[in-house]
Amino acid sequence: MEFDVKEFEVNAYSDDQGVSVLASHVDKQREKHNVIMTSLGPKLGAVAMYKVHMKFPETALAYLPSGDYSREYSKGISESHLGDI
Repeated sequence: MEFDVKEFEVNAYSDDQGVSVLASHVDKQREKHNVIMTSLGPKLGAVAMYKVHMKFPETALAYLPSGDYSREYSKGISESHLGDI
């Protein structure tokens, strides 16, 4: 079975945590495709996906327990990022 997967880079550490990039891609695809998002990277990426999901509620969010998937998943970046969701 083949899937038409679109891959693109998102900088979760940008000022908007990548929301504008994600929203642009989702907006182009959502009329013709089901959009399911999951974050396998920084937690800020998951926050960005949540914000995009709130803008486009017809999308879906999927959760993968990263610690179960890979025990070496994240060591952190030694910084904290604070903000409102």
